[in-house]
Parts: sequence; structure tokens; C-alpha cells
Amino acid sequence: MIQPAGSKKQKEQSHSDKKGQRLRALDIFRGLTVAAMILVNNPGDWSTVYPPLLHTKWNGCTIADLIFPFFLFIVGLSISLALGNQLRQGKEKPAIAFKIIRRSILIFSLGVFLAAFPNFGFSDDHVHLTIHYFLLSLVILAVFFREIAGQNQFDSHLFAQRWRTALGYFVVGTISILFMLTLSGFLPYSISHLHLPGVLQRIAIVYACGGLLFLYTPWRIQLSFGIGILLLYWMVMMVIPVPGYGHANLDPVHNMATWTDRFMINSIYFWVTGHSHHWTEFHLGDPEGFLSTIPAITTAIIGILAGKWLTTRNSNYKKVTGILAVGAILVFMGLFWDLEFPINKKLWSSSYVLYTGGIALLVFGIIYWLEDILGYLPMTKPAVVFGTNALFIYLFSEMINHIVYTIAWVDASGHHLSLQSWLYQTFYHSWLPAYRASLLYSLTYVFFFWVCAWILYRKKIFIKV
Repeated sequence: MIQPAGSKKQKEQSHSDKKGQRLRALDIFRGLTVAAMILVNNPGDWSTVYPPLLHTKWNGCTIADLIFPFFLFIVGLSISLALGNQLRQGKEKPAIAFKIIRRSILIFSLGVFLAAFPNFGFSDDHVHLTIHYFLLSLVILAVFFREIAGQNQFDSHLFAQRWRTALGYFVVGTISILFMLTLSGFLPYSISHLHLPGVLQRIAIVYACGGLLFLYTPWRIQLSFGIGILLLYWMVMMVIPVPGYGHANLDPVHNMATWTDRFMINSIYFWVTGHSHHWTEFHLGDPEGFLSTIPAITTAIIGILAGKWLTTRNSNYKKVTGILAVGAILVFMGLFWDLEFPINKKLWSSSYVLYTGGIALLVFGIIYWLEDILGYLPMTKPAVVFGTNALFIYLFSEMINHIVYTIAWVDASGHHLSLQSWLYQTFYHSWLPAYRASLLYSLTYVFFFWVCAWILYRKKIFIKV
């Protein structure tokens, strides 16, 4: 049961939180969010998906539209808890800031890599595509096994240390070979079709901004900065005229965010390649575009401030009630602002930030209350397993998803068939109605990657991206 305010147990719990004790609620929430991301991103057939698992076409919010802001909220919460613990341990701010920037560049680079994976601009019938696949596979496997060999539990094993060094040289050498083959024209990589914005890219930018804000500003400045972003974004979207189209509007094609994406991406690609960008849906803007990434920083700030609240010496009862109360207020404010600036994921509208941030606080607060305070939440291990290798599992699932769509052939009737469609038609749609088959395929996908995460978790292997 919840202890009375000011009790010894609560003070001890508050003190342990402040010292950086790992919150199971955070791992559970993160794990559930990653599982939901995999579920939503991998249906058997996109034409037969239950509506709550589809993103809204424009205004509104479904369950699927909650997942990405939940993850950015978790990024902010993790920043507050992890970096706060490092500061309490006496680590210097410049050293922490350097790690933040380095990790952000790595995550952004992985996002660009994922956007190009696996063909990297090659046509399906290119004569050197097989060589590209072979070298790419070697690099990926070497990076993965080097990461395994670099785990702390293997530090005392001489064999692992030697493998770690050998694989490091192998990765550098293979990447150098790929680079030289590219310069020679043997592997003509093309970025004219590269989709530069993306999920990991947005996470990287938000993590860098949120981490540096946390490091160098007090919570009042962070709060003011977050509010200022939402108000400024509202003015940009609703007041400033869109160049070439006239008055400010929220039309899917002619709004300021879409215009900014087209202008910036075309400018970048023309500067690098001398050609315009060739993404087929370029005229629609990008759901992870440049301008809409700015209000996403406030989503992380909500998580940062929640983390700060959890590390205070307040009683557990006050902590959880504060989180739930603020969550309810944000949901109400988001719905109220929706009347003027509609809730919209693709634009990451200010009302969407408040609405989804409020729901994230409510869901996390309930999990925190049931698990970390009462200890009543049963069957949490599966979610914890996902949560401890969240970013790696997401990256791995997206790579496999790209692969099953890339492997394709022409069947006996002359139809183009991918591995994904063959698996779905053979093992799911052949005996189930379309919507149930599509959902079961998604659930199988989630279960497969949970097994992968469980193997890593059981071996105490935690891959930090």
C-alpha cells in the first residue's frame, strides 16, 4: 500500500530515486512503446489494418499516433534520470556534452543508413549489387559481434578482447574498401533518392537539444523554452504566409512545414548532387520533416521535467499525483488548442504535443504507481526485456522489414512477389480473414523480435546505440 506522506519508506524511496536507481516503470513503458512501434510498422497487408493501428491521414489522433511522441517523452525522461545521475557522480559538463553530441551523430547516421538500406541507390538489376550485399553483410555482422565482444562481462576474457580488436580493424578495413570502390565508380552509390528525414534522425536531433538544455539550463528555462517553441510554431503555421501560395494554411500540400521541407531538402540535394530530390511523395512533405521537428523538442522537455520531478525528495504519493495531475491538464489544454490549431501528427502541431505529452504522463504515472510504488503490476518481464535494448531492437526490426520487401521474384503466373507477401499469403491469409491475418502477422513480428531481445537480455548483453 502507499505509505502516508513523509513516511520513512517514502523518504528512502525518494532518496534512492535521486541517486539514480533504475525505474522499472521506465523500462516497462519503453518496452511497451517499442513493441507497439513494431506492431504498427509491420502489418501483413497495409490495405487491411484495423483503424486504431493506422496513422490518421491528417487531423486527429489514433493509438498509432501516440507511439512516436511516447518514445520522445521517454528520451526526455531518460535524459533527466541518466544525465542527472552522471552530474551527481561529479562528471564534468563538457565531457557529458561531448558524449551527447557524439551519440546524436551516431543515431542520426544510423537513421540515414536505414533510409538507404539495403540497396543504397542501386537498381535491382545492377551488375555489382551482389558484391554490395556481400560487403554490407560483412560490415553489419562485424559491427554486431564487435559490440557483443565489447560488453563489460567479457572484459576479463582474453579471447573476447582479441576478437574485439580484430573485428574493429575488420570494420574499418571493410568500410574503407567500400569507400574506395565508391570513389572509383565500381559501386556507384546514389543519394538522389535518399529519404533524409526519418524517425531516428528526429530522435537524434531531439536528444541533442534536450540533453544540452538539461545540462546547461535550470528547469524554469527548460519549461519556458518548451512553451515558447509551441507558441512560436503556432504563429509560424497559422500566421506567416506560405511563399508562393499566399496566406497561412494547414492544407496537406501547401502549409509552411511542407514548404520548408521541400525548400530545405531540395536545397541540400541540389548542393550535394546538382540534381533535385527524387522521392516519389516529396510534394506531400515529410512526417519527420525539418520544421515539425522543432515542436518535437517540447515533447522531450515534458519527459525531462517529469524526470526532474521524480528525483525530488517529495513523497511517492506526491510524485505520482503530480504526474497524473499535470498529464490530465496537458490533455485538456491539447484538446482546447485543437479548436484553433488541430491535433496533427504529421505537422506535430502544438496541440498534438500537449495532448500526446499529457497521455504519456498519464500512462507512465499509472505504470510508476502500480510497479515502482505498489509492486502490483504482474507479468512485466516481457516489456522489460524489450525496454532494455529498445533502440537496437527497433533498428534491427526495420532492417529485417526492408530485407523481406527487397527479396523478390517472379512467380509461375508472372506476378512480382516479395518475401514479405509470400510469407503473409502462405502462412496467414491462406486460412484467416484479411484483417485478422494482417494483425496476426504483425503480432508474429513482435514475438520474433521479443525472442531476439530475450536472448540478449538473458545473456546480459545490452547494446547501447
